[in-house]
Amino acid sequence: MNLESKLRGINSRPNLRARKAYIMVEVVVYLMIASLIFMSIGLIFRSSISIKTSIVNKIEMREMASVVEDRIRYEMNNSIGITRVWGKNTGETSYKNVRKIEYRAYDKLQKEVLLNKYISIEGDRIYVENEGKYQIGRHIETMDIDDKGDYMKYKLGFKIGKNTYSKKFILLKKL
Repeated sequence: MNLESKLRGINSRPNLRARKAYIMVEVVVYLMIASLIFMSIGLIFRSSISIKTSIVNKIEMREMASVVEDRIRYEMNNSIGITRVWGKNTGETSYKNVRKIEYRAYDKLQKEVLLNKYISIEGDRIYVENEGKYQIGRHIETMDIDDKGDYMKYKLGFKIGKNTYSKKFILLKKL
């Protein structure tokens, strides 16, 4: 080997190391870009699942509110009148936070017999009670009633997770 070839070998080795270093930097940059893309896809996927869950919960609460409203309307329209309400005033409005309503109704089979019936909230479920309990809804958080005047204003509050829904309706009082 002559001196010239030895000098070429010495000069070519740093170039080979520099090329390997550039390849390593390129691989690291590509891995960082790929990880950012995968993290972005993961965040989009997670937020879309959260949005879907929120929409499903809101639809379920609206359906439940409609069913509970229909059942309360049915019970109150077939009653003689409300005899007692258990609850406390909410303070800032004329609404009263109610946990139980007692009302009188005729027996279905015998029109002369009067029964005491109840609509009550226990936990997150609402029931109609007579000789047993009949669940008419779930996910209920509050039932507020304003009974000033010739009608009663109902405000039902539902909650599933972080999602809430409020339903308001009016019923005429039975005299």
